[in-house]
Amino acid sequence: MFNMAMVAKQGWNFINKPNSLVARIFKA
Repeated sequence: MFNMAMVAKQGWNFINKPNSLVARIFKA
């Protein structure tokens, strides 16, 4: 399961790096 820190970090990367893998996962 994801820790809150991991979720926050991925959310931050999603905001700052819209072309990152994280963004692709959220858009999927």
